[in-house]
Amino acid sequence: MDAFTVSNNYPYSTHYNLDDSPVNYIRNSVKVVVDAYTGATTLYVFDSEDPILASYRRIFPRLFKDASAMPTDLRRHVRYPENTVQSAIGGLWSLPHDESAGLLQS
Repeated sequence: MDAFTVSNNYPYSTHYNLDDSPVNYIRNSVKVVVDAYTGATTLYVFDSEDPILASYRRIFPRLFKDASAMPTDLRRHVRYPENTVQSAIGGLWSLPHDESAGLLQS
C-alpha cells in the first residue's frame, strides 16, 4: 500500500484541490506491507527527505524502517502510484501559460 504525507499549510507552496480538499503538499514517502498470515504491518520509508515524515519519525522512532530493509522480492514490486502522477500532471497543466508561445510561465 502507499502512504502519503499531505498538508494544506506547507509554507511557500501553491494550493490545489485534491478530491475537493485544498492541499499544497503531497508526497508518497512510505510503502506499507501487511503480512497476509499474521497481519503484521511494516512501514518502509522511500523518501527520507520528506520533512513531514521526518517529524513522524521523531515522534514514532520504531514505527518506520528504511527502504533498504525491505526484502528484495518485495522491493521489485514497488511502483509509483498512478493517482499521484495524475495529480502532478493535472497541477502542471492547470498552471497559467501563454498559449501563443506554447511555454509554461513560472
